Amino acid sequence: MADSMKPTARERRFIEEFLVDHNATAAIIRAGFQGKNPEVTASRMRARPRVQQLLEKRLDDKLRGSGYRLDSIIETTIEIRDRCMTAVLVKDRSGKVIDGEFQFDSNGALRANELLTLLLGAGRRKVELSSPGGGPLPTAPTAVINFGFEMSDGGPGCAPSSEAPEPVPPADG
Repeated sequence: MADSMKPTARERRFIEEFLVDHNATAAIIRAGFQGKNPEVTASRMRARPRVQQLLEKRLDDKLRGSGYRLDSIIETTIEIRDRCMTAVLVKDRSGKVIDGEFQFDSNGALRANELLTLLLGAGRRKVELSSPGGGPLPTAPTAVINFGFEMSDGGPGCAPSSEAPEPVPPADG
């Protein structure tokens, strides 16, 4: 890694804590970062290219050390999802099959799909929007709409029904 890509001590501490439970907010807190919004700090830390690069390397090393391969984990997760999606006949308490009723494990199937999106790199992506110069996006000015009458305080607007004036007929073309 080039010197500019070497993580700082604080970034390395965050990565070590993140590897404990994969919870970035908890890792920021355990790593000793101070601030009012640990969620924001964690999000910013995860967005740093050198943190992403080292984290990816550490996760790959951890996976290799476990003896598992990512492709086999994905295959197993797909098998679990498919098994959860298999319809099973519903039986009453006496064991008699109820005609036309089937059930499946929707929670298991949804969880397997969630894991697949994370394993395939499609899960929990955040997009940060900024102006071309990197600053905040400009906000549109607030528009004041005048409905053709004034409120009792003299400002334009929409009066309560008890104060509303008679409607103004549309102007002819």
